[in-house]
Amino acid sequence: MWHQILILNMICLFSSCKTNNVLLSESNGVKLTISTTTNIVSDSINVMVSFENNTDNDFYFLNRNEVTISQNKAYAWNLEVLFKDTVLMISPIYFFSKISKPTKDDYFLLKSGEKYTFNFNVDFKKLVQDALEFGNLNKCYGKYSMRLVYRDEFCIIKNSIRKPIESNTIKVLYKE
Repeated sequence: MWHQILILNMICLFSSCKTNNVLLSESNGVKLTISTTTNIVSDSINVMVSFENNTDNDFYFLNRNEVTISQNKAYAWNLEVLFKDTVLMISPIYFFSKISKPTKDDYFLLKSGEKYTFNFNVDFKKLVQDALEFGNLNKCYGKYSMRLVYRDEFCIIKNSIRKPIESNTIKVLYKE
């Protein structure tokens, strides 16, 4: 009798894994890639993003192309910028902006085998180590690493992907 209860509990546990979002194991087939046309920058750089669904299932993702460099988890796209691989840099863009909860219209269906792409710019002159420094020009010249993270904190639509997806890391040299 006790083993039947145990089996029922295990079935309930596994069936609850899929709620209103894609199973965590399915997100392993998602490929998030960032790239640039140059590795040397003196002011701003264009970053190209490719988000591929290599799973067997379709899923929704938050289709807001606002990329923050402020570690604000309310935005789906967060670029982590590190100076000399250790110092976290932030940007005033979207740092003080009002966050609005997404609606169902803010989601995009990415079918199995499809790819979604977009571009954004990173202004290295505006990057700082502390929010108190906003408005000052970035004088931290040298090597930077960048990695994009997709994270949907809201997941208000069925089959949206909840687990954070991290891109590859790219290196750039910021010079005067």
